[in-house]
Amino acid sequence: MRIDIIRPPLVYGAGVKGNFLTLMRAVDKGIPLPFGSIAYKRSMIGTENLGDALVTLLRHSTKKQKKKPARAGVWFVSDGEDMSVEALVKLLAGALKRPARLVPFPPTLLHLAGLLTGTRARVESVCAPLQLDITHIRQELQWKPPYTPQQEIAATVEWYRGQY
Repeated sequence: MRIDIIRPPLVYGAGVKGNFLTLMRAVDKGIPLPFGSIAYKRSMIGTENLGDALVTLLRHSTKKQKKKPARAGVWFVSDGEDMSVEALVKLLAGALKRPARLVPFPPTLLHLAGLLTGTRARVESVCAPLQLDITHIRQELQWKPPYTPQQEIAATVEWYRGQY
């Protein structure tokens, strides 16, 4: 039996929930966000890119193909363009046709505010770097994300507009 493990970072797209939806709503409402000083980059993946990676892995794992199937393993996947929260907010704002209201706020104070308000985990998920190396899936399966983050964000915003 073959076992493959797909390790995506934050997944966004139609039906997104959690912190991403909260962030999108805040940008849409024009709420000033204290992420103007967060330079850490994070990996993300849109649902279309994730689906394509899964299909690619399935195709490479079957014995019906001409080439030898890829070895089973752990596969990190992402959009291939890591970005800071500041860049993400600007991208969302552009897609939503809203201004990006970013306020420079020291990360140390954000961490302290998270600790004091009981939202430490949420602050950590935004302020900490998280970059995945997708070289393995790119080389072994010749996979590259077919959609840019801009395209995936635009599709997510289109879904959001239809819901809210």
